[in-house]
Amino acid sequence: MTGEKTVVGDELQITPITVTIPTPLMGTGGGVPLQNGQVLRTPDSQPNIKVRAVSLGMTVLVRFANAYLGSLTTAMTIEVTAHGMAAGAFWKLLVTSGSFALAGPALLALKDVTTLLTAWEKDHPLLTGNV
Repeated sequence: MTGEKTVVGDELQITPITVTIPTPLMGTGGGVPLQNGQVLRTPDSQPNIKVRAVSLGMTVLVRFANAYLGSLTTAMTIEVTAHGMAAGAFWKLLVTSGSFALAGPALLALKDVTTLLTAWEKDHPLLTGNV
């Protein structure tokens, strides 16, 4: 994958392709830290990668919303399949299914926060008293 090819005069110019990948930045294993907007060069046959940093809180929120909507859809489908749905009962079904659907995503969010805090502790052992 080379990129956009243009001819300027007698010369062929190739503009490299850049792919933006949103990623939460916790650390890079002791190497050079990634900066927001940094372009990582790759071989000519692959697109370059542009770093777009996403806050850790936004990462947890997006994962929670994704898991919640999946759980809500599943809970509503099970409720409608098992009991049917009377006319005008949609809001009651939505509230009931919505409350059932909170448990799984809440546990996932707690696991994500625990993972982030564990990584933070590894990056900053002196701040937590763990030497």
